[in-house]
Amino acid sequence: MSLKTINQLITKAQKHQAKIIFPETFDARTLKALAEIIKKKICQPVLIGTKKTLKTSASKHRVKLNLDTCLIIDPSDSKLQNQLTKRLLQIRGKKGLTPVEAQKLLTDINYFSIMLLEVGVADGIVSGAASTTADTLRPAFQIIKTSSGKKLCSGAFLMCFKNRPPILFADCAVNPRPTPAEIATIAIESAETALFLGLQPKIALLSFSTHGSSTHPDALATAEAAKILRRRLSARSTRRIDMLATDRRSAISRRAHSNILIDGELQADAALVQSVAHFKSPKSQVKGLANVLIFPSLEAGNIAYKLVERLAGAEAIGTIVQGLSKPVNDLSRGCKPSDIVALAAITALQTKHQ
Repeated sequence: MSLKTINQLITKAQKHQAKIIFPETFDARTLKALAEIIKKKICQPVLIGTKKTLKTSASKHRVKLNLDTCLIIDPSDSKLQNQLTKRLLQIRGKKGLTPVEAQKLLTDINYFSIMLLEVGVADGIVSGAASTTADTLRPAFQIIKTSSGKKLCSGAFLMCFKNRPPILFADCAVNPRPTPAEIATIAIESAETALFLGLQPKIALLSFSTHGSSTHPDALATAEAAKILRRRLSARSTRRIDMLATDRRSAISRRAHSNILIDGELQADAALVQSVAHFKSPKSQVKGLANVLIFPSLEAGNIAYKLVERLAGAEAIGTIVQGLSKPVNDLSRGCKPSDIVALAAITALQTKHQ
């Protein structure tokens, strides 16, 4: 199932040929992934450097790289530098950024890539194999910012298994201690992600409690998040369609949104095992078949996805950053080339839904 899911994503991405920036061409895993991406025509890679420097890097890591279909951006191009500096000052000058500081920021590969995305050179970015999440996403939050009408970004992982359908985990990357309202927002963003990836969302808001088995404040916060989410998804709410469906997302039908199922607060076994759900939560909409797991904290989500990846042998594709106006996705520094290939496919698909 894992390989089948990833191949389906690649097939969909091949139809779009989005321009995706891969800043870390000094990294051997990125280069190996690029060889596969180019071979399978998953997207049009946008690479930073010159043909000579890129060939040297590929040769150093013993990777055969066909650069003929890539868009190569020379960071020393003075005309481009002036364009990016001017635009960066328009965005950050009111925050006190000076021309000298702007020029210095553009020597950072992550800021340079974000500015290429900002001015329309590319459609998305895949980075983070050699950078921390903070270094990868800080420029995106400062410059690309959130989509219209949204105030929160979050990070999801598509967990692909050999013997069961995939499951989306969130938030595993951005918000340390989300409020109940923020958890509901993360759930909505994750439902959108699930829909464009081809999953019909069955959302479980996770806790160490199932429907009041604990009255600890953390459990009550998750229960409150579930109430907020139900209100937002209610057919009686005039905000529902505005939050979940727009003309730009016409491929995601309103009927699909009406079929979103939710439950919470739930323990993980009640969310994932039908027999346990029947016992602990007999009236659950999800019925132990959750495919979107919303965690109460970044700590819980990040630990969970890494445990499932390392001990259950799942493929963890992400971080899929939700809520940005343009797709900027962050790899784990422990990623494999195959993870980069899969995230490139998802990033290409995101360009059609953001």
